Amino acid sequence: MHSVEGASSGSPREILQLGYKIGFINDSEVWLLMLKKRNTSVRIYNENEVDEMIMLIRDSFIPAFLVLKDVLVKKLDEAEGDWM
Repeated sequence: MHSVEGASSGSPREILQLGYKIGFINDSEVWLLMLKKRNTSVRIYNENEVDEMIMLIRDSFIPAFLVLKDVLVKKLDEAEGDWM
């Protein structure tokens, strides 16, 4: 739909960078941190690290997803407007 290329490998990092470049995500630092934490969270055994992860999810990651949802709804509305 957006005729965007540039994520040929399809790696999560590449997709996030492309999403930032075309305006689907607005805070690349939070999304890249989310990716990093996803990769390391399977090996958390320390309660303090679990607490840190919970705070990051609550304070940064959930709000980032809510912003993404709003952007996607807006893009969908724009696309539907073009069809009619």
